[in-house]
Amino acid sequence: MEDFHILAEYYVGSKLYGTQTPDSDTDISGFFVAPQEYYIGLKNIEELNRSEVIKDAAGKNTSAASDVKYYDIKKFIRLLLDNNPNILEHLFVPDQFKIRDSDWMQELQQVPHRFVHVGLIPRFVGYASAQKHKMILKKDNYEAIEMVLENLRGKDPSLLLAEIWTEYTNYIMTHPAVVIDVPNGLLRVGDLNIEKNITVKRAIRILEDRLAKATNRSELLKKYGYDCKFASHLIRLLLEAEELLTTGVLVFPLTYADTLVQIKSGQMEMEAVLEYAGRLEDRLRALEKEGTRVAKKPDFEFASRFTQDVIRTISILC
Repeated sequence: MEDFHILAEYYVGSKLYGTQTPDSDTDISGFFVAPQEYYIGLKNIEELNRSEVIKDAAGKNTSAASDVKYYDIKKFIRLLLDNNPNILEHLFVPDQFKIRDSDWMQELQQVPHRFVHVGLIPRFVGYASAQKHKMILKKDNYEAIEMVLENLRGKDPSLLLAEIWTEYTNYIMTHPAVVIDVPNGLLRVGDLNIEKNITVKRAIRILEDRLAKATNRSELLKKYGYDCKFASHLIRLLLEAEELLTTGVLVFPLTYADTLVQIKSGQMEMEAVLEYAGRLEDRLRALEKEGTRVAKKPDFEFASRFTQDVIRTISILC
């Protein structure tokens, strides 16, 4: 990456967590300092994406694929202060998962207490809630798309959706993920908006394309009734939050990796996953009242000084 100085490049994701499988792709993350014109001129950059997408016939990333992303130091530090779960993990990555390191990153890893704070609770719970939403909603979307496709495939492909609007309105109300938006003339199927003035043939193509993209793990959805990968992320985030609040650190690979692998492979019923998540959320709320091992707020002054020192020192070298 010419002209950009990489100060940290770490394996993250399932490899770091200890939950990888033979089919897992590679996740790499870190941060960089750009040339000085990005800090004293009009240029701006926040991220470098060097991912390589390699999918199989089903549209799922293969083990040869890689998700590689680097953050500009200013964004990286802001996300640390905000206790972004994906970025906060960098403070605890052990040596065996480091591809490239620096004295600057090692300094950050020596002072995680300057960044980790009780604000992590709403942040981690928020990220976990998003995983819960995807875990359940994806099944609803999958069922809705299949249902609508089954109905449309029996229609004349040259018809406009508007021509079967009344009939269709009564039919689709049987599924909560399918809605007729009369004022805007839209058919909403999950997170898809389909205009009523297109042909049945075109609508089928849109739905089939969406199904191909959204159901890389359709076998799991059909077999277990929910997306097990999102479920494992849901529990991981809540357990990480509990670990941080009670110890002030994260240990990688995660000591509860076996539990996450069980969930990821569908060995836990959806109701059990949701019940477990509920107990963990209650635990986090209790810890917030009882007291934790982390600060009430981050050290903004340290973070600002550190960022300035790195930029002054490194940007002229890029």
